[in-house]
Amino acid sequence: MFAKLKRFVSKWLDTLTLSFHPPVRIQKLTHVMLFLFSLLFSIAFWCFVSYNGEVRAIKTLSVPVRYVGLPPELEKKASVDTVRVWVSGRQKSLLSVSDSTLHAVVNLRGKTVGTYTKDINVTSSIENIKVSRVYPSQSEVTLYKLLKRVMPVNVNLAENVENKNISDVIITPSQIVVSGKEEDVKAISELNVLLDTEKLDDKGNITVPIIIKGTAGALVNNTDLVLSQKSVVAHVVFEDEIITKDVPLKFALAGHPQNQVVITGAVLLPASVKVKAKALFFKDVKEFNLGKIDVSNVRETTSIAIPFTVPQKLKNPSYKAEIYAPSEVKLNLICDEIVVKKFYENVPIKLIGLDASEWTLSSQSAVVSVEAVASTFSNLNGELPFEVFVDATDVVNKKITLPVSFKSKKSGVKLISIEPSIVTITQE
Repeated sequence: MFAKLKRFVSKWLDTLTLSFHPPVRIQKLTHVMLFLFSLLFSIAFWCFVSYNGEVRAIKTLSVPVRYVGLPPELEKKASVDTVRVWVSGRQKSLLSVSDSTLHAVVNLRGKTVGTYTKDINVTSSIENIKVSRVYPSQSEVTLYKLLKRVMPVNVNLAENVENKNISDVIITPSQIVVSGKEEDVKAISELNVLLDTEKLDDKGNITVPIIIKGTAGALVNNTDLVLSQKSVVAHVVFEDEIITKDVPLKFALAGHPQNQVVITGAVLLPASVKVKAKALFFKDVKEFNLGKIDVSNVRETTSIAIPFTVPQKLKNPSYKAEIYAPSEVKLNLICDEIVVKKFYENVPIKLIGLDASEWTLSSQSAVVSVEAVASTFSNLNGELPFEVFVDATDVVNKKITLPVSFKSKKSGVKLISIEPSIVTITQE
Protein backbone atom coordinates (compact mmCIF):
# COMPACT_ATOMS: atom_id res chain seq x y z
CA MET A 1 0.00 0.00 0.00
CA PHE A 2 2.87 2.32 0.82
CA ALA A 3 4.48 1.60 -2.57
CA LYS A 4 1.29 2.42 -4.44
CA LEU A 5 0.94 5.69 -2.52
CA LYS A 6 4.57 6.58 -3.28
CA ARG A 7 4.06 6.01 -7.02
CA PHE A 8 0.88 8.10 -6.99
CA VAL A 9 2.58 11.05 -5.31
CA SER A 10 5.56 10.81 -7.64
CA LYS A 11 3.34 10.80 -10.74
CA TRP A 12 1.32 13.74 -9.40
CA LEU A 13 4.42 15.79 -8.73
CA ASP A 14 5.78 15.03 -12.21
CA THR A 15 2.55 16.25 -13.77
CA LEU A 16 2.45 19.35 -11.60
CA THR A 17 5.98 20.55 -12.20
CA LEU A 18 6.77 19.52 -15.83
CA SER A 19 5.50 22.70 -17.36
CA PHE A 20 7.18 25.06 -14.84
CA HIS A 21 10.64 23.68 -14.03
CA PRO A 22 13.50 22.20 -15.91
CA PRO A 23 14.13 18.45 -15.40
CA VAL A 24 16.87 18.86 -12.73
CA ARG A 25 14.78 21.07 -10.48
CA ILE A 26 11.86 18.72 -10.87
CA GLN A 27 13.95 15.81 -9.68
CA LYS A 28 15.16 17.66 -6.59
CA LEU A 29 11.65 18.76 -5.69
CA THR A 30 10.41 15.22 -6.03
CA HIS A 31 13.01 13.98 -3.55
CA VAL A 32 12.08 16.67 -1.05
CA MET A 33 8.38 15.83 -1.24
CA LEU A 34 9.06 12.12 -0.85
CA PHE A 35 11.16 12.85 2.28
CA LEU A 36 8.40 14.93 3.80
CA PHE A 37 5.82 12.25 3.08
CA SER A 38 7.97 9.54 4.69
CA LEU A 39 8.44 11.71 7.77
CA LEU A 40 4.69 12.29 8.14
CA PHE A 41 3.98 8.60 7.69
CA SER A 42 6.54 7.68 10.36
CA ILE A 43 4.99 10.14 12.83
CA ALA A 44 1.53 8.75 12.13
CA PHE A 45 2.72 5.17 12.64
CA TRP A 46 4.42 6.11 15.96
CA CYS A 47 1.18 7.76 17.18
CA PHE A 48 -0.80 4.63 16.30
CA VAL A 49 1.59 2.37 18.21
CA SER A 50 1.57 4.70 21.23
CA TYR A 51 -2.22 4.93 21.29
CA ASN A 52 -2.58 1.14 21.10
CA GLY A 53 -2.15 0.94 24.94
CA GLU A 54 -5.26 3.07 25.37
CA VAL A 55 -7.51 0.65 23.49
CA ARG A 56 -10.46 -0.52 25.64
CA ALA A 57 -10.81 -4.23 26.37
CA ILE A 58 -12.87 -6.64 28.55
CA LYS A 59 -11.70 -8.93 31.37
CA THR A 60 -13.61 -11.62 33.33
CA LEU A 61 -12.91 -12.64 36.94
CA SER A 62 -14.45 -14.64 39.81
CA VAL A 63 -14.98 -12.51 42.91
CA PRO A 64 -16.02 -13.66 46.43
CA VAL A 65 -19.16 -12.07 47.87
CA ARG A 66 -19.01 -10.32 51.25
CA TYR A 67 -22.17 -9.93 53.35
CA VAL A 68 -21.98 -6.83 55.55
CA GLY A 69 -24.24 -5.33 58.20
CA LEU A 70 -25.40 -8.68 59.61
CA PRO A 71 -26.98 -8.10 63.06
CA PRO A 72 -24.85 -9.82 65.76
CA GLU A 73 -27.74 -11.91 67.07
CA LEU A 74 -28.49 -13.44 63.64
CA GLU A 75 -26.86 -15.97 61.31
CA LYS A 76 -27.18 -16.15 57.52
CA LYS A 77 -27.52 -18.72 54.78
CA ALA A 78 -26.82 -17.33 51.30
CA SER A 79 -27.32 -18.83 47.84
CA VAL A 80 -24.26 -17.11 46.33
CA ASP A 81 -20.64 -17.24 47.55
CA THR A 82 -18.85 -16.02 44.40
CA VAL A 83 -19.90 -14.09 41.30
CA ARG A 84 -18.56 -13.82 37.75
CA VAL A 85 -17.69 -10.21 36.93
CA TRP A 86 -17.03 -8.65 33.51
CA VAL A 87 -15.06 -5.38 33.59
CA SER A 88 -13.97 -3.08 30.76
CA GLY A 89 -11.34 -0.37 30.48
CA ARG A 90 -7.99 0.50 28.99
CA GLN A 91 -5.67 -2.41 28.42
CA LYS A 92 -2.99 -1.02 30.73
CA SER A 93 -5.54 -0.50 33.54
CA LEU A 94 -6.97 -4.00 33.11
CA LEU A 95 -3.55 -5.52 33.78
CA SER A 96 -3.86 -4.35 37.42
CA VAL A 97 -7.39 -5.71 37.93
CA SER A 98 -7.71 -8.87 40.08
CA ASP A 99 -10.25 -10.42 42.43
CA SER A 100 -8.64 -8.42 45.28
CA THR A 101 -9.30 -5.08 43.55
CA LEU A 102 -12.97 -5.90 42.90
CA HIS A 103 -15.45 -5.85 45.78
CA ALA A 104 -18.74 -7.75 45.64
CA VAL A 105 -20.94 -6.71 48.57
CA VAL A 106 -24.44 -7.50 49.83
CA ASN A 107 -25.73 -5.09 52.50
CA LEU A 108 -27.86 -6.71 55.24
CA ARG A 109 -27.97 -3.71 57.56
CA GLY A 110 -31.29 -3.29 59.37
CA LYS A 111 -32.66 -6.69 58.35
CA THR A 112 -34.47 -9.05 60.73
CA VAL A 113 -35.35 -12.75 60.62
CA GLY A 114 -36.60 -13.72 57.17
CA THR A 115 -35.60 -14.46 53.56
CA TYR A 116 -34.52 -11.65 51.22
CA THR A 117 -33.44 -11.31 47.58
CA LYS A 118 -30.61 -8.79 47.60
CA ASP A 119 -28.66 -7.14 44.76
CA ILE A 120 -24.93 -7.88 44.60
CA ASN A 121 -23.07 -4.57 44.24
CA VAL A 122 -19.62 -4.78 42.60
CA THR A 123 -17.14 -1.90 42.68
CA SER A 124 -13.50 -1.52 41.62
CA SER A 125 -10.73 0.09 43.63
CA ILE A 126 -8.92 0.96 40.37
CA GLU A 127 -10.02 4.10 38.53
CA ASN A 128 -11.40 4.07 34.97
CA ILE A 129 -12.59 0.46 35.30
CA LYS A 130 -16.24 -0.13 34.49
CA VAL A 131 -18.21 -3.12 35.74
CA SER A 132 -20.25 -4.14 32.70
CA ARG A 133 -21.87 -7.36 33.96
CA VAL A 134 -22.29 -9.42 37.14
CA TYR A 135 -23.58 -13.01 37.22
CA PRO A 136 -25.53 -13.87 39.24
CA SER A 137 -26.64 -10.34 40.03
CA GLN A 138 -28.73 -11.23 43.10
CA SER A 139 -28.41 -13.51 46.14
CA GLU A 140 -31.16 -15.10 48.20
CA VAL A 141 -30.27 -14.64 51.87
CA THR A 142 -32.02 -16.27 54.82
CA LEU A 143 -31.47 -14.66 58.23
CA TYR A 144 -32.25 -16.67 61.35
CA LYS A 145 -31.59 -16.73 65.06
CA LEU A 146 -28.81 -19.15 65.96
CA LEU A 147 -29.61 -21.46 68.85
CA LYS A 148 -27.00 -23.63 70.56
CA ARG A 149 -28.18 -26.51 72.68
CA VAL A 150 -26.15 -28.98 74.74
CA MET A 151 -27.77 -32.41 74.56
CA PRO A 152 -26.86 -35.79 76.10
CA VAL A 153 -26.25 -38.81 73.87
CA ASN A 154 -28.55 -41.75 74.58
CA VAL A 155 -27.67 -45.36 73.79
CA ASN A 156 -29.94 -47.82 72.01
CA LEU A 157 -28.90 -51.46 71.59
CA ALA A 158 -29.26 -53.15 68.22
CA GLU A 159 -31.96 -55.81 67.97
CA ASN A 160 -29.40 -58.62 67.86
CA VAL A 161 -27.75 -57.54 71.15
CA GLU A 162 -28.63 -59.05 74.52
CA ASN A 163 -27.93 -56.60 77.34
CA LYS A 164 -28.04 -59.01 80.26
CA ASN A 165 -24.22 -58.99 80.59
CA ILE A 166 -23.76 -55.29 79.89
CA SER A 167 -23.11 -53.26 83.03
CA ASP A 168 -22.58 -49.85 81.47
CA VAL A 169 -21.93 -48.00 78.23
CA ILE A 170 -19.57 -45.04 78.46
CA ILE A 171 -20.04 -42.45 75.70
CA THR A 172 -17.19 -40.05 74.85
CA PRO A 173 -18.12 -37.24 74.64
CA SER A 174 -21.32 -37.75 76.58
CA GLN A 175 -22.81 -34.43 75.40
CA ILE A 176 -23.01 -32.81 71.98
CA VAL A 177 -23.57 -29.14 71.07
CA VAL A 178 -26.24 -28.74 68.39
CA SER A 179 -26.36 -25.42 66.50
CA GLY A 180 -28.80 -24.16 63.90
CA LYS A 181 -31.99 -22.27 63.28
CA GLU A 182 -33.96 -21.74 66.46
CA GLU A 183 -37.02 -23.63 65.22
CA ASP A 184 -34.90 -26.54 63.90
CA VAL A 185 -32.96 -27.00 67.14
CA LYS A 186 -36.09 -26.81 69.29
CA ALA A 187 -37.67 -29.55 67.17
CA ILE A 188 -35.00 -32.06 68.28
CA SER A 189 -36.15 -34.45 71.00
CA GLU A 190 -32.97 -36.48 71.53
CA LEU A 191 -29.61 -37.63 70.18
CA ASN A 192 -29.11 -41.38 69.91
CA VAL A 193 -26.48 -43.92 68.93
CA LEU A 194 -27.28 -47.47 67.84
CA LEU A 195 -24.88 -49.93 69.47
CA ASP A 196 -23.95 -53.32 68.02
CA THR A 197 -21.64 -55.18 70.44
CA GLU A 198 -20.61 -57.63 67.74
CA LYS A 199 -18.57 -54.83 66.13
CA LEU A 200 -16.56 -53.89 69.24
CA ASP A 201 -12.77 -53.76 68.95
CA ASP A 202 -10.41 -55.60 71.30
CA LYS A 203 -10.75 -52.86 73.92
CA GLY A 204 -14.54 -52.90 73.88
CA ASN A 205 -14.81 -49.66 71.89
CA ILE A 206 -16.79 -48.74 68.83
CA THR A 207 -17.23 -45.46 66.92
CA VAL A 208 -20.89 -44.84 66.11
CA PRO A 209 -22.63 -41.99 64.25
CA ILE A 210 -25.11 -39.76 66.04
CA ILE A 211 -28.78 -40.12 65.11
CA ILE A 212 -31.02 -37.05 65.46
CA LYS A 213 -34.66 -37.62 66.39
CA GLY A 214 -37.47 -35.09 66.18
CA THR A 215 -40.24 -34.37 68.64
CA ALA A 216 -42.40 -37.13 67.13
CA GLY A 217 -39.55 -39.64 67.31
CA ALA A 218 -38.92 -39.48 63.57
CA LEU A 219 -35.38 -39.32 62.19
CA VAL A 220 -34.17 -35.82 61.33
CA ASN A 221 -31.99 -35.32 58.25
CA ASN A 222 -31.43 -31.57 58.28
CA THR A 223 -28.18 -30.47 56.64
CA ASP A 224 -28.49 -27.00 58.24
CA LEU A 225 -27.97 -28.45 61.72
CA VAL A 226 -24.37 -28.40 62.95
CA LEU A 227 -23.12 -30.91 65.55
CA SER A 228 -19.94 -30.36 67.55
CA GLN A 229 -19.19 -34.00 66.66
CA LYS A 230 -20.94 -36.24 64.16
CA SER A 231 -19.88 -39.45 65.90
CA VAL A 232 -18.90 -40.63 69.38
CA VAL A 233 -16.86 -43.45 70.87
CA ALA A 234 -18.86 -45.98 72.90
CA HIS A 235 -17.08 -48.20 75.43
CA VAL A 236 -19.11 -51.20 76.55
CA VAL A 237 -18.47 -52.41 80.09
CA PHE A 238 -19.53 -55.96 80.84
CA GLU A 239 -20.49 -57.05 84.36
CA ASP A 240 -17.45 -59.30 84.88
CA GLU A 241 -14.99 -56.68 83.67
CA ILE A 242 -12.70 -55.16 86.33
CA ILE A 243 -12.62 -51.37 86.05
CA THR A 244 -11.53 -48.39 88.17
CA LYS A 245 -13.81 -45.41 88.74
CA ASP A 246 -14.28 -42.52 91.16
CA VAL A 247 -17.46 -42.83 93.23
CA PRO A 248 -18.77 -39.46 94.53
CA LEU A 249 -19.43 -38.77 98.22
CA LYS A 250 -22.79 -37.29 99.16
CA PHE A 251 -23.99 -35.56 102.34
CA ALA A 252 -26.78 -33.33 103.66
CA LEU A 253 -26.68 -30.48 106.20
CA ALA A 254 -29.00 -30.61 109.21
CA GLY A 255 -29.86 -27.80 111.64
CA HIS A 256 -29.10 -24.06 111.50
CA PRO A 257 -25.89 -22.27 112.52
CA GLN A 258 -25.90 -19.86 115.46
CA ASN A 259 -25.46 -16.07 115.89
CA GLN A 260 -27.25 -15.01 112.73
CA VAL A 261 -24.72 -16.88 110.61
CA VAL A 262 -25.51 -18.37 107.22
CA ILE A 263 -23.54 -21.12 105.45
CA THR A 264 -22.58 -19.91 101.98
CA GLY A 265 -20.42 -22.86 100.92
CA ALA A 266 -19.66 -26.47 101.80
CA VAL A 267 -16.65 -28.25 100.28
CA LEU A 268 -15.94 -31.93 100.88
CA LEU A 269 -12.33 -33.16 100.68
CA PRO A 270 -11.96 -35.58 99.04
CA ALA A 271 -15.17 -35.28 97.00
CA SER A 272 -14.95 -38.87 95.70
CA VAL A 273 -13.38 -42.25 96.46
CA LYS A 274 -11.45 -44.38 93.97
CA VAL A 275 -12.79 -47.93 93.62
CA LYS A 276 -11.49 -50.86 91.60
CA ALA A 277 -14.14 -53.54 91.17
CA LYS A 278 -16.27 -55.51 88.78
CA ALA A 279 -18.52 -53.37 86.61
CA LEU A 280 -21.47 -54.89 88.46
CA PHE A 281 -20.38 -52.94 91.57
CA PHE A 282 -20.76 -49.59 89.81
CA LYS A 283 -24.09 -50.69 88.44
CA ASP A 284 -25.33 -51.14 92.01
CA VAL A 285 -23.40 -48.30 93.69
CA LYS A 286 -23.75 -44.79 92.27
CA GLU A 287 -22.48 -42.90 95.36
CA PHE A 288 -21.35 -43.18 98.97
CA ASN A 289 -23.78 -41.42 101.32
CA LEU A 290 -22.22 -39.85 104.43
CA GLY A 291 -25.62 -39.05 105.90
CA LYS A 292 -26.72 -35.81 107.59
CA ILE A 293 -24.14 -33.45 109.09
CA ASP A 294 -25.31 -31.42 112.11
CA VAL A 295 -24.32 -27.73 111.77
CA SER A 296 -26.41 -26.33 114.66
CA ASN A 297 -23.25 -25.57 116.67
CA VAL A 298 -21.44 -23.83 113.84
CA ARG A 299 -20.67 -20.16 114.62
CA GLU A 300 -18.07 -19.32 111.95
CA THR A 301 -16.12 -20.75 109.02
CA THR A 302 -14.80 -24.12 110.13
CA SER A 303 -13.89 -27.71 109.18
CA ILE A 304 -15.67 -30.85 110.36
CA ALA A 305 -14.11 -34.32 110.31
CA ILE A 306 -16.53 -36.99 109.10
CA PRO A 307 -15.67 -40.69 109.61
CA PHE A 308 -15.92 -42.84 106.48
CA THR A 309 -16.90 -46.49 106.67
CA VAL A 310 -17.81 -48.85 103.86
CA PRO A 311 -21.28 -50.39 104.27
CA GLN A 312 -21.13 -54.12 104.97
CA LYS A 313 -23.26 -55.00 101.96
CA LEU A 314 -20.64 -53.50 99.64
CA LYS A 315 -18.02 -55.94 100.92
CA ASN A 316 -19.67 -58.71 98.94
CA PRO A 317 -16.87 -60.91 97.49
CA SER A 318 -18.72 -61.15 94.18
CA TYR A 319 -17.88 -57.48 93.57
CA LYS A 320 -14.13 -58.06 93.98
CA ALA A 321 -14.06 -54.44 95.15
CA GLU A 322 -10.99 -52.57 96.36
CA ILE A 323 -12.06 -49.24 97.91
CA TYR A 324 -9.23 -46.71 98.32
CA ALA A 325 -10.76 -44.42 100.95
CA PRO A 326 -9.38 -42.49 103.98
CA SER A 327 -10.71 -43.20 107.46
CA GLU A 328 -12.26 -39.75 107.54
CA VAL A 329 -13.04 -36.89 105.19
CA LYS A 330 -13.14 -33.15 105.87
CA LEU A 331 -16.12 -30.92 105.32
CA ASN A 332 -15.11 -27.26 104.99
CA LEU A 333 -17.98 -24.91 105.86
CA ILE A 334 -17.80 -21.29 104.69
CA CYS A 335 -19.94 -18.99 106.83
CA ASP A 336 -21.02 -15.36 106.52
CA GLU A 337 -23.14 -13.17 108.74
CA ILE A 338 -26.71 -12.60 107.67
CA VAL A 339 -27.29 -9.25 105.98
CA VAL A 340 -30.18 -7.38 107.60
CA LYS A 341 -32.03 -4.22 106.59
CA LYS A 342 -32.81 -1.35 108.98
CA PHE A 343 -35.33 1.46 108.60
CA TYR A 344 -34.73 4.81 110.34
CA GLU A 345 -37.22 7.69 110.65
CA ASN A 346 -36.66 11.31 111.66
CA VAL A 347 -32.95 11.26 110.87
CA PRO A 348 -31.72 14.88 111.24
CA ILE A 349 -30.27 16.48 108.08
CA LYS A 350 -27.10 18.44 108.84
CA LEU A 351 -26.14 21.61 106.95
CA ILE A 352 -22.42 21.81 106.05
CA GLY A 353 -20.62 24.92 104.82
CA LEU A 354 -23.15 27.49 106.12
CA ASP A 355 -24.36 28.74 109.48
CA ALA A 356 -27.46 26.67 110.17
CA SER A 357 -28.92 29.47 112.28
CA GLU A 358 -29.14 31.73 109.22
CA TRP A 359 -30.61 29.20 106.81
CA THR A 360 -33.83 27.21 106.68
CA LEU A 361 -34.15 23.72 105.18
CA SER A 362 -37.37 22.67 103.45
CA SER A 363 -37.09 19.40 105.40
CA GLN A 364 -35.23 19.06 108.68
CA SER A 365 -35.19 15.22 108.72
CA ALA A 366 -35.14 12.23 106.42
CA VAL A 367 -36.32 8.63 106.27
CA VAL A 368 -33.34 6.34 105.60
CA SER A 369 -33.15 2.61 104.76
CA VAL A 370 -29.77 0.81 105.04
CA GLU A 371 -28.37 -2.72 105.08
CA ALA A 372 -25.38 -4.38 106.75
CA VAL A 373 -24.39 -7.61 108.51
CA ALA A 374 -26.19 -8.13 111.78
CA SER A 375 -23.19 -7.46 114.03
CA THR A 376 -22.82 -3.95 112.60
CA PHE A 377 -25.97 -2.80 114.39
CA SER A 378 -24.95 -4.15 117.79
CA ASN A 379 -23.34 -1.99 120.49
CA LEU A 380 -24.36 1.33 118.87
CA ASN A 381 -25.50 2.80 122.21
CA GLY A 382 -28.27 4.74 120.52
CA GLU A 383 -26.02 6.29 117.87
CA LEU A 384 -26.70 6.09 114.19
CA PRO A 385 -24.21 4.10 112.05
CA PHE A 386 -24.42 6.85 109.41
CA GLU A 387 -25.25 10.52 108.90
CA VAL A 388 -27.11 12.51 106.26
CA PHE A 389 -26.24 16.06 105.28
CA VAL A 390 -26.50 18.82 102.70
CA ASP A 391 -23.19 20.22 101.46
CA ALA A 392 -23.70 23.97 100.89
CA THR A 393 -20.02 24.88 100.62
CA ASP A 394 -19.41 27.76 98.17
CA VAL A 395 -23.16 28.49 97.82
CA VAL A 396 -23.77 32.16 97.00
CA ASN A 397 -27.50 32.14 96.17
CA LYS A 398 -30.02 32.98 98.84
CA LYS A 399 -32.19 30.06 97.78
CA ILE A 400 -31.02 26.83 96.20
CA THR A 401 -32.01 23.16 95.91
CA LEU A 402 -29.30 20.63 96.84
CA PRO A 403 -29.08 16.81 97.11
CA VAL A 404 -29.18 15.04 100.47
CA SER A 405 -25.92 13.09 100.91
CA PHE A 406 -25.23 9.90 102.88
CA LYS A 407 -22.07 8.96 104.78
CA SER A 408 -21.47 5.67 106.60
CA LYS A 409 -19.89 5.87 110.05
CA LYS A 410 -19.39 2.08 110.33
CA SER A 411 -17.83 -0.23 107.76
CA GLY A 412 -20.23 -2.24 105.64
CA VAL A 413 -23.30 0.00 106.01
CA LYS A 414 -24.89 0.53 102.56
CA LEU A 415 -27.62 2.98 101.66
CA ILE A 416 -30.82 1.53 100.17
CA SER A 417 -32.97 4.65 99.98
CA ILE A 418 -33.28 8.15 101.40
CA GLU A 419 -36.37 10.37 101.38
CA PRO A 420 -36.36 13.25 100.57
CA SER A 421 -33.40 12.95 98.22
CA ILE A 422 -33.22 16.75 97.71
CA VAL A 423 -34.01 19.79 99.90
CA THR A 424 -34.26 23.53 99.34
CA ILE A 425 -32.26 25.83 101.59
CA THR A 426 -33.25 29.47 102.04
CA GLN A 427 -31.42 32.29 103.77
CA GLU A 428 -33.47 33.91 106.49
